[in-house]
Amino acid sequence: MALIVKDRVQETSATVGTGALTLGGAVLGFQSFAAIGDGNTTYYAIVDTAAYDWEVGIGTYTSSGTTLSRTTVLSSSNGGSLVPFASGTKNVFCTYPSERAIYLDSAGAYPVQNTFNTLNATTATLTAGTVSTTPSSGTDIANKSYVDTVAAAGIHYHTPVFVESPNTAGNLNALYNQPGGPGVGVGATLTNNGTKAALVIDGVLMTTTKRVLIYNQTNAFENGVYTVTTVGTPDPGGTNWVLTRATDADTYAPSSPNSLGQGDAFFVTNGDTGAGEGYVCTTVGTITFGTTAITFSQFSSSQVYSAGTGLNLSPATTFNISNTAVTPATYGTQSSVGTFTVNAQGQLTNAVDTPIAISAAAVSGLAASATTDTTNANNITSGSLGTSRLSGSYTGVTGVGTLTAGTWNATAIAANYGGTGITSYAVGDLLYADTTTTLAKLADVAVGNALISGGVSANPSWGKIGLATHVDGTLPVASGGTNQTSYTDGQLLIGNTTGNTLSKATLTGTSNQIVVTNGAGSITLSTPQAIGTASSVQFGSFGVGTAASGTTGEIRATNNVTAYYSSDRTLKENIRDIPDALPKVCAIGGKLFDWTDEYLAKHGGVDGYFVQKSDFGVIAQDVEAQFPVAVRKREDGTLAVDYEKMCALAFAAIAELRAEIDELKRK
Repeated sequence: MALIVKDRVQETSATVGTGALTLGGAVLGFQSFAAIGDGNTTYYAIVDTAAYDWEVGIGTYTSSGTTLSRTTVLSSSNGGSLVPFASGTKNVFCTYPSERAIYLDSAGAYPVQNTFNTLNATTATLTAGTVSTTPSSGTDIANKSYVDTVAAAGIHYHTPVFVESPNTAGNLNALYNQPGGPGVGVGATLTNNGTKAALVIDGVLMTTTKRVLIYNQTNAFENGVYTVTTVGTPDPGGTNWVLTRATDADTYAPSSPNSLGQGDAFFVTNGDTGAGEGYVCTTVGTITFGTTAITFSQFSSSQVYSAGTGLNLSPATTFNISNTAVTPATYGTQSSVGTFTVNAQGQLTNAVDTPIAISAAAVSGLAASATTDTTNANNITSGSLGTSRLSGSYTGVTGVGTLTAGTWNATAIAANYGGTGITSYAVGDLLYADTTTTLAKLADVAVGNALISGGVSANPSWGKIGLATHVDGTLPVASGGTNQTSYTDGQLLIGNTTGNTLSKATLTGTSNQIVVTNGAGSITLSTPQAIGTASSVQFGSFGVGTAASGTTGEIRATNNVTAYYSSDRTLKENIRDIPDALPKVCAIGGKLFDWTDEYLAKHGGVDGYFVQKSDFGVIAQDVEAQFPVAVRKREDGTLAVDYEKMCALAFAAIAELRAEIDELKRK
């Protein structure tokens, strides 16, 4: 509870000994200790006017029982210890002891006689003394050691290095030389101590002036950033390669772009394995070149994408569907059929027109005379014979007249002799039996007529076939029909090997994937949204290299996701600094927490990669209270934080902290 001091507080007590006082009520003209408040502490004084005993200390007032504890004795008539008061009435009152007083002395100063855990003041000027505690909030006083440590621990970016000597290369076989003497890194070199050869680092042949990061030397004081001064050549007559400490890393200074110290960072621009990586110097405190172990830690890695089957990367971060080189065209004609090749991804890899060619062996049902040599009389059952085939004598020909080579010179052969009895025809004439022994001609008529039976013992005729009067039932599949009588828009006929039947079927789509629209004589297939490479596509959730989570709006990727926000000054207006950023950052803080079981279940459960029970971050409500522009409310009512843009708040807070540190340094 609080330490309270009140004016004109005095009661009496008859308590004997060194225990807590039982208060007997306020003295006339004074208020009781109830003014201090239950559970609060205060400064007290006890006086026994009869025995001349007295005690000053700190105690806690308790309203239940109206008691005052004697927790700490500041001074007393008993040598600074608890006074064992005798019987009789004692006066107990609230005081302001000198041991706890701060006052203005004759020199105009405020001397502090004791150590205080907390001192509240509008302005405090310290002219001497030591601040030994570590600050914990934005308004705490910080000592110089703390400020120097914070300044040294930040990350300061230097000019990138061309390559880094990777872990797999290990210690370079080189001699370290420091011509300036102990502690002087300027001009220090690493010179090849092995077979003479041109210097190759991380698969890249070096050239002079290239910057190189070395961090795997057995003697760690040799580590650092070097510049290639001699590339080296092989024997005979070869030279050794030489590396010289870079001018921005050959002296020590904290937070300097021209010296090396803790927090100095270097990006790597090239190399078979190191391109795109970042390293930071982690050596704490002063670096004495030639003595201090210089260490680096990797803080970033390169972003690598790979295109799967049927895809390509062009440019390096854009996925495209690979061109299969099939020429866009319409395939298949009256005399050819389109032939296509499809790969495992469903892509057309080849398309050509193939001429239609049917061999005799592929056709059945023709008469023997159509496929065999007609010089064999046994094969002549129908058709016409050329004059070159008619020679010699034939057996099995009966009737009247004489057969000579290719010409019939007798009268017309009657029907009862196997002839027709008819000697002339018009194009399109048909023969039919008009009696049991004679044939007659039926002349052709207009296009579109069909031959219609006149019934038993009646002549046929041309005419229109009335489906209602001449066709009964449904034409079955076995007769070339469909065995169907009615259809709805978009219905298809599907073959079924069971029973050799055709069945009606209607295409249906898959929800949110394929939409089927059945029309009169047409079927339209579409997707719920355009999915071309130039389309704007929306998905519920999305997975790259892994299955989608099923949580609306969530994207998961098993590798890095690289993107850049628009931030050019020409795109912005009303630009201003974030006010009071440092208190906001301190109020938001960083938290360790566990996700609720409901949240974990909604996101597919703990998988050890995308979803884990224990996590860290900030609390959206804390951010909303301090910096609401970084918070959004989702459709389910929960709050979400724009973590990427929170760095702007951190930058502003660092700037404010830097200003406060500079101010402290000036003082």
